[in-house]
Parts: sequence; C-alpha cells; structure tokens
Amino acid sequence: MTETLITTMPVNFPLHPIMPGADWGWAVKIKDDNKVPVDTTDWTARMEIRETYGGELIIALETGSGIINTPAEGLFSIDLTGAQTSDFLARHVVYDLFITDDSGGVTCPFRGPIDILDRVTEPEVTP
Repeated sequence: MTETLITTMPVNFPLHPIMPGADWGWAVKIKDDNKVPVDTTDWTARMEIRETYGGELIIALETGSGIINTPAEGLFSIDLTGAQTSDFLARHVVYDLFITDDSGGVTCPFRGPIDILDRVTEPEVTP
C-alpha cells in the first residue's frame, strides 16, 4: 500500500508489474501532516492505463468501477481482475491517478510506468 499526502505535483511512481490473466491491485492511503488517515467521504478517484502518455487507452477505472473508497481509512483500493489484465499486450504501460476531494479540488498524486510481464503458462481453453 502507498501512503501519501495530497500534493500539487504528481510523483513519478512505478507500480508493481501486471501479469496478464492474473488479478492485480494497488492501494493508496491518504494521510494528513500528522500521518492520520484523512476522511475521504464524498471523495472520488479515477485512473487510466494507456500504452504511452497520450496513447491508446487500455482501461479506465473510477470510484465504484475498479476503485473502492474506504472513507474512514482514507483508502482507495484499485483492483483489476484476471479477465481485465488478460488483454494487456504491451510490455510497458503508463498510468495516472486523479483524486477529487469533497470540495471539488482535483489532484494527481501519482503517475508513472507499469511493466507487463510475459506469460509462460497459456490460458485455459474452454471447449
């Protein structure tokens, strides 16, 4: 899990690799200056994964659709299913994460690369 204070400048933060066909997840915990979780009630998040910056969209996630907000913990959990990652064919992709607070302020605390691993085991074929 990544813990962050919301900043005005995004941090270039490489995420752990994605194995096509396997579940993948990442979590961000928002904390205040005293390292106490921020109540994120009415906050939203959105994240896009693309082949390159400005390139073809691979997947878009948002609160309620791939991103879960747990307000009491200041926690945003980003989850992809194996079915969603099975289409990741590029070797390297990029992402950014935007968070909107309850007053409408928008920040992009993280962006960066994600490596896509090569599969060794072939997916099962259902007859």
